[in-house]
Amino acid sequence: MKQISIALLLCLCTLAGFAQSGKALDLKEIVSGKFTPKNISGVIPIPGDGEHYSQMNADRTQIIKYSFKTGKPVEVLFDAATARECTFKTFDSYSFAPDGSKLLIATETTPIYRHSYTAVHYIYSLKRNLDGKINNIVEKLSDGGPQQVPVFSPDGNQVAFVRDNNIFLVKLLYGNSESKVTEDGKQNSIINSRNLLTGTNGTHSTIICSQRQPVIMSLMKSPHSS
Repeated sequence: MKQISIALLLCLCTLAGFAQSGKALDLKEIVSGKFTPKNISGVIPIPGDGEHYSQMNADRTQIIKYSFKTGKPVEVLFDAATARECTFKTFDSYSFAPDGSKLLIATETTPIYRHSYTAVHYIYSLKRNLDGKINNIVEKLSDGGPQQVPVFSPDGNQVAFVRDNNIFLVKLLYGNSESKVTEDGKQNSIINSRNLLTGTNGTHSTIICSQRQPVIMSLMKSPHSS
């Protein structure tokens, strides 16, 4: 109700402005959406930064970093046309690791039902070299087929995802080694973590992973922690 009231107030203010300017209001213009307030979509704040946000360009080929203060572009974080070992020309979506050190880029997205989908994901490190430039290398998350609901560990060094109703874990610090966490996944019967959940507990990230009985496994502990 509050949002509707605000939208109505903005619309009335706009119409009042036109009335004061002496320009006659036209019903066709009113119902055409001409006076609908503009909004910004696809804005993703850069984790741990506080001063910048990112957006995908209209062609779905770049991820651009912008300044919150000025709204102007600062740099191109990712460009499919220039990234090394990049096998795709466009992408569908992306997300940051919690510490902002990596991007998870989704391609070949295939809808399943409502909000669920599979996609082929790629890892793109935002680590910079001595010259301050991003290393610019794209790595495929998994060679075993499309993934569902991939999620980073809190330190950004591991990624868990679902495939064929089972959970998999990729360790990025160990050559993207992939391990299968559950074995009993079955279509329309046992759906291991279709809604993959994570939560922090000290240096751990826990995953709720079994449909038949809740099982919490501390799988994503940082390899550098004790």
